Amino acid sequence: MVEDEDYFILLVNYIHRNPIHHGLVNEMSDWKYSSYKTIISNKPTNLDRDEVISFFDSVQDFVLFHDENKQKPGTEKFYLE
Repeated sequence: MVEDEDYFILLVNYIHRNPIHHGLVNEMSDWKYSSYKTIISNKPTNLDRDEVISFFDSVQDFVLFHDENKQKPGTEKFYLE
């Protein structure tokens, strides 16, 4: 269960980066099963894009967060490695 904003942000990043981590694709946008492209696009969707983006403040910050694979302060407690 996701009960913490920092954990949610970590999970979104983890899910989107996982296919890269496992060598399935080189770019997040290349994984056809990912919501990443849907979140950064303006195309109609059933996904609550605005809700996801609200955790990152903007689409630009969402992309930057993913590109840098940066760790939001406070999320260290969720890392197991």
